[in-house]
Parts: sequence; C-alpha cells; structure tokens
Amino acid sequence: MAKIILNAFIVSGFAFLTLGMMMVHEVSKRGIQVNFWLIRFNLLKHMRQYKELTRQETGRVGFLYYPAILFAVLTLVLLAVYLIFFN
Repeated sequence: MAKIILNAFIVSGFAFLTLGMMMVHEVSKRGIQVNFWLIRFNLLKHMRQYKELTRQETGRVGFLYYPAILFAVLTLVLLAVYLIFFN
C-alpha cells in the first residue's frame, strides 16, 4: 500500500509541475519575462499571472489552471497520508 501511495504522489507531483510549466510557457508567450533559473521559486506567481491573463483575454480562467491546482492539492494530501501512516 505504501508503494501505491508513493507512486501516486510522484505521478501527481509530476503532473503538477508539467501543468505549471505549460502555464509558464503561456505566460512567456504573452510577453511577460520569465526567469527560468528561478522558476521553482516563482511557479505559483506565474500561475497567478496565467489566471489573470486568461481572465482578461477571454473572461474565463484558462483550462490549465484548475487541473494544476487539483494536482497540487492531491500531491500534498498524498504526502501527508504517506508521512502519517507509513513513516
């Protein structure tokens, strides 16, 4: 059971980072300068910028935002479950 939780944690974390990087790419295409050396510290900032930019352009939040938030929460929950029950 611990291996299943750990693997799900890794997969959801990878999905979160992938969606985050896709959002950063969209933000940089719209002309906002992105420092790729500090991306790990500014990922949430760029996600917020993506949300604001897509809301201004279309009136709705972009389709990458909510799955990224879902995977971020799932990653934290799986980490907590693993640390509480299997550590």
